[in-house]
Amino acid sequence: MSQLAEPAATRVLRVEVVHALVPEQLAGLVVDLDGTPLATSVDARPDGTHLVRARAWRRPSPSPVEIGLCAPLLCPADLDPGAQDERRLGVAVRSISVG
Repeated sequence: MSQLAEPAATRVLRVEVVHALVPEQLAGLVVDLDGTPLATSVDARPDGTHLVRARAWRRPSPSPVEIGLCAPLLCPADLDPGAQDERRLGVAVRSISVG
């Protein structure tokens, strides 16, 4: 398998996650840029939120990009047998930025 050279101009894509039912949802979070999955790191913050970071390349033209997020879905009832909440929940995101 060949690797493409990474463009010289890179940016950091940041996703601020304010809630996840379990840490495994953060570990399984997939961030993609125009359909290409990016390697991520997750940092816990003192206020209970998490910052997900990924290196993203900068396009030479100002054309729009598509940022995708996919998180494992869980039901609260799967975590607590006494719960009656059967909703499938992902993660709650406060902001997405590139800089």
